[in-house]
Amino acid sequence: MKRKGSKAHASCWRFVLLLAAPLLFATFGLADDAQSSRPAVHYTVSMPRPETHMFDVEMTISGFTGDEIDLSMPIWTPGSYLVREYPRHVVTFSAEDGDGQPLEWRKVDKNTWKIKSIGEEQIVARYQVYGRERGVRWSYLNDKYANILGPNLFLYIEGRTDLPAKVTFNTPKGWYVTSGLFAESEDQYTFNAGSYHELIDSPIVIGAQKEMLFEVADTTHVMAFTGRTDADLERLRDATKKIVEECLKLFGDLPYKRFAFIVNFFPGGRGGLEHANGLTMSVQSWGFTDEKNYQRYFRLTSHEYFHAWNVKKIQPPAFKPYTYDRENYTDVLWLSEGVTVFYTDLILLRAGLMNREDYLGYLSEAINSYLRRPGRFVQSAAESSFDAWIKHYRSDENSPNTQISYYTKGQILGLVLHLEIAKRTGGKKNLDDVLRLLWERTKADGRGFESDDVRAVCGEVAGGSFKQIFDDYVFGVKEIPLAQFLDYAGCDLAADTGKSANEQLGGFLGADLEERDGKLLLGTVYTGAPAYKAGLNFDDEIIAIEGIRVSNQSELQEQLKIRKPGDEVNFLISRFGEVRTIRLELGEHPVSAYKIVVGEDPTTEQRAVRKASLGEAK
Repeated sequence: MKRKGSKAHASCWRFVLLLAAPLLFATFGLADDAQSSRPAVHYTVSMPRPETHMFDVEMTISGFTGDEIDLSMPIWTPGSYLVREYPRHVVTFSAEDGDGQPLEWRKVDKNTWKIKSIGEEQIVARYQVYGRERGVRWSYLNDKYANILGPNLFLYIEGRTDLPAKVTFNTPKGWYVTSGLFAESEDQYTFNAGSYHELIDSPIVIGAQKEMLFEVADTTHVMAFTGRTDADLERLRDATKKIVEECLKLFGDLPYKRFAFIVNFFPGGRGGLEHANGLTMSVQSWGFTDEKNYQRYFRLTSHEYFHAWNVKKIQPPAFKPYTYDRENYTDVLWLSEGVTVFYTDLILLRAGLMNREDYLGYLSEAINSYLRRPGRFVQSAAESSFDAWIKHYRSDENSPNTQISYYTKGQILGLVLHLEIAKRTGGKKNLDDVLRLLWERTKADGRGFESDDVRAVCGEVAGGSFKQIFDDYVFGVKEIPLAQFLDYAGCDLAADTGKSANEQLGGFLGADLEERDGKLLLGTVYTGAPAYKAGLNFDDEIIAIEGIRVSNQSELQEQLKIRKPGDEVNFLISRFGEVRTIRLELGEHPVSAYKIVVGEDPTTEQRAVRKASLGEAK
């Protein structure tokens, strides 16, 4: 097929990926003679009018000999555990044989199209995908560039996600392709993947993006930037290289042959998504005159890159391989995501991209976020991981009372395990050693790990049993004695008097406040707080307190400040249009923030644990 588009910016670092995949041809209705007719899937993606946000996709299947074939589109993407219903973006669909004659087809469920092939050796499915939603979890197209998210664009043959795949891009003039995939020799617009899994788990950006390269361990890393920004791109590249080098020190080798960092700058850009051979980030365009924005960028990069090992290789059994038409349940996202959060800042500290004060500050913020959630006494880290599909991305006003994020709890568990292992081994080992052992076993036999497997590995590394720790804090909801664990390293968990609510005068209500449509409304009402005990509800409108009209948060806070804990006060509220009075007893303000304080005179044992756990690379 003659392609339209530019072949500009060809680079010598792209080369052929040799495909080798065992195929069970006869079982799935594919040609059984691999020598004379190797089954093949070739996608062609065109963007004739990018300003319409419409991708034209052609999927050509060769070597198929069955009477019918099912083509499906994933309903979610690895790395983001929510059913996003990608098929809803498919606009048109048709099917024909190799001679261009129409084939009969019908849609059999929300994400599957059944085609009657009548013994045809070549089937061509054509469909359009609308890509208007910007971000890392969608395919996006405009007149400047295209961001490709495989699950949102490529159909697969039911039961044959193991088949090698090829994709060709027909681009607007002047556009070229950056990807974690390897390009064919001279054709910088056609790429090969060893399987459907590899194809859709590879970042791809197409446009006039700026590319920068660096090498680590004889492996090419490419960075591609779209959009305008005031960031120093060379500084971003140099910092990214340091992050890669620090992770390499931890794990010992790289889990990929090539890696692509795709960075899309645009106003309001936020978020990242890991892939097996790269990552994609959406980043706010402006504001890099503020040093904090560089640190935010480094933290996002560190987090998504750490996933190249932890979740892309070190995986739960449910991800081996991924299934794309339903949820993939696991109880170990606290490790995959939460422990990755724990290492996000630790890697930056070790790489010299973050100082000790900032590192402990971010860790203190995580502890405060954890302690502010009554839901930590209701939902365990394992349960939070398992229910990610229905709860994490669908929070409501009661979620703080009933849920804990596997990101937050997992980060805290990372700290606990790091310190516990360092203490048991006299500072000779830490959580690094657990991750390395998980990585070595993954390479050895491809096994997957659930929470109890991680518990066993912790015991191997540190000696003794971790059953009680896991029963209480991973599978259970007991309060974690953080001060005890921090003391192992000679650190204290102290009230941050600069931020403490105890400095505020007056009584404590225990509910979030919102101003909406000229009304003062209650947000989350926290379990056990005075407002909760008195029966105040989410969305109650606060009209007055002790007969004094209040119309905004400031006025209500002033009324609370002139009262003291233990005072009983009458609140005039409106609930569903009915006015009523609720009497409550104001409470004591809890400490609103804690901070980690490093002790100045640690014992020999504490000094050893501190060296192993608070930032010094071993």
